[in-house]
Amino acid sequence: MKLLLFKRDGICYNLVNDFSDMLADELNKLGWETAFFDITPYGTGCPAPEVLNGIINRGFDAAFAINAVGQQDYSIDGLNIYEKMGIPFFHYIIDHPIEHQVSLRSELPNYYVLCIDPDHVEYVKKYFPNVKDAFFLPHGGFGSLDNFSEEEYMSREYDIMFSGSHYPLSNYENEIRQYPPAIQKLVITHIEYMTEHRDMKVEDGLKNVLSDMGITDLAPLDFRNYAIATAMTYKYMKSYFREEIIRYIMESDLPLHIFGSGWEELSGEGSGKTVLHQPVPFNRVNELFKKTRIALNVMPLFKSGSHERVPNAMLNGTAVLSDHSAYLDNELGDLIGFYDLKEPWNVANTAFELMSDWHRVYLMTEKAYSYAKENLTWKSRAKDIASYISESLKTAGA
Repeated sequence: MKLLLFKRDGICYNLVNDFSDMLADELNKLGWETAFFDITPYGTGCPAPEVLNGIINRGFDAAFAINAVGQQDYSIDGLNIYEKMGIPFFHYIIDHPIEHQVSLRSELPNYYVLCIDPDHVEYVKKYFPNVKDAFFLPHGGFGSLDNFSEEEYMSREYDIMFSGSHYPLSNYENEIRQYPPAIQKLVITHIEYMTEHRDMKVEDGLKNVLSDMGITDLAPLDFRNYAIATAMTYKYMKSYFREEIIRYIMESDLPLHIFGSGWEELSGEGSGKTVLHQPVPFNRVNELFKKTRIALNVMPLFKSGSHERVPNAMLNGTAVLSDHSAYLDNELGDLIGFYDLKEPWNVANTAFELMSDWHRVYLMTEKAYSYAKENLTWKSRAKDIASYISESLKTAGA
């Protein structure tokens, strides 16, 4: 099997490139042949025909993109190159589909989607009839330890660490003020609703808000239009919950280290023992986890899915403190610590409780590390992806 993968520099701390590299390494071990099309030099433009023909003539069986990198409309003689090659295109979305509603309307005839949350699979199947099929694929993680012991764990530099950027809420609010009045009202109402119904999927919140406005029985494509108009709600709430949890940790005087951009406005008076650090590239995050005892996670409204921060922490012998999701609850259970997003003020109490018994935390983390090595690596994810692609090709050829 020969798979085309993609690269583009500068996307979210180079996360797309690093994920693609790890996936390629593991697929190669399974006997697959992989090759990369680096689209960085072309920006928003289209490569020259000789470049595209060079891709077409290499005999790929399928293409696999992460967050639509590579899904650009690269065409020759008016025909998309993937259609010209007659190969299926697999799009792995590591965000909520709401953030990818343009790319999801692809006109490619053999277009498949993989999602990090079962709810996202349901969303894609319901609102994007052009998608041939959709699958659930939780994140893989990376990292390993040469010497994981209680002594090593207790010698780590950071008690609590959070890795991730922040987009100030005031910036989003300024953007919302530029909306037409009707859309502005809908988005603000949706945001207010979601702050009060924290365990609800953002799309279900929108349905309830529309119902309260007397807008019911919408056809799937009509609802999709409302979801596109209110995509800002998802972005806002993701930042809102992240900031809220960080603020409660700061105010509690817990020793928190943040690696990421955009947190400067939260520093200064009231920031307690919080230390801000520069962001690091994704492929160096595991170095931070190896220096950390507890990794803080705030789920980006994935109510049934995962986030890469969780398996990455576990694979580097780091305890995880996270809010709930169906996947984390059911698959990881007692392997990680939980706080309740409906009671955000208690996150600090939960952290203090963990820190009061480091031996117990180490035992939990040791168990989590063993589980992650067997189940949460990119080796495991590569096997899943290989299976999805192979079965889809068989079905298409039946």
